[in-house]
Amino acid sequence: GQGFNSSEKQALSDVIGGEWNVAVINGKPNFETLVVTVRVRLRANGDIIGGVEPVDPANPTGDFAVAFQAARRAVIKAASRGLPLPTEKFNDGDFLEIRFDPRRGAVSFN
Repeated sequence: GQGFNSSEKQALSDVIGGEWNVAVINGKPNFETLVVTVRVRLRANGDIIGGVEPVDPANPTGDFAVAFQAARRAVIKAASRGLPLPTEKFNDGDFLEIRFDPRRGAVSFN
């Protein structure tokens, strides 16, 4: 993160996690291993610049591809609703890395 405090991270987690359809992953065998990290470049107002990119795994295939697509959709939907970025800490063009962990059912920030 950009030195976000815990309440700022929680606000972002709530918005992005609320759009995450974890159900598409939870039915898979070994679903708890399907942790994906994505990266997105944002404007300070929360608009996405470019696309949502996979970070880990870098080339998601199989069930990881399903997990990545669910994560990608969550970020795009959340951004369209408005991401609560702390404006004094986030600049146009900064990257946000977001980790989606189906075992915890949680979204976190690296």
